[in-house]
Amino acid sequence: MLLILNKLRIGVVHSLMRKKKLVFQSDFALANTGFGRNTKALLEHLYRTGKYDIVNYAVGMNWSNPALKQTPWKSIGTLPDSQEELNRLNQDPNQARRASYGDY
Repeated sequence: MLLILNKLRIGVVHSLMRKKKLVFQSDFALANTGFGRNTKALLEHLYRTGKYDIVNYAVGMNWSNPALKQTPWKSIGTLPDSQEELNRLNQDPNQARRASYGDY
């Protein structure tokens, strides 16, 4: 009985200690834009609390852009690396606009 109670207690403590996942879609936190500066300020504050597993879904950035590795949280670009794919997206102005906002 005591062993079961200890396992339950450990399970409850473990589930309380897990960080909540936060996915934030905006300009890249290191971009020199108003949205980028606000993203950086907000995500730095949340990161310092230690309560969140943060992912910045960075609009306008290519998937393998090396700048994405410069933040302490995970940053993911929204645009493909392939120039052919980018050219295909840019053929339709509506699709290019949507892709620039992360709809790819």
